[in-house]
Amino acid sequence: MKNRLRILLMLALLAWPQHARAADDDAQSTRPVTYVEANLRNISDVLFTKGILRTDDPAAVEEHIRIHECGLYEEYINNDFAWSRLREAYGRNLAI
Repeated sequence: MKNRLRILLMLALLAWPQHARAADDDAQSTRPVTYVEANLRNISDVLFTKGILRTDDPAAVEEHIRIHECGLYEEYINNDFAWSRLREAYGRNLAI
């Protein structure tokens, strides 16, 4: 799972446009097109938002914590009981 997540993130980083310009076709749409900078945090969020990664997958949630909450990860990764509870709570929060 960790390798799959890393591969997905690398592919998304390579395919994500760094600078985007609005096309003439987009001018006719009712909502404006907004682009965000492609970075590891944003791509990680998108993978969960789009359902590519699931919040009930402990390895995926663990990777999300490692990316977004590095301090929590470093503090609790060696405490199995606390880490399990933290990962479950983080996954529930991420699902919301």
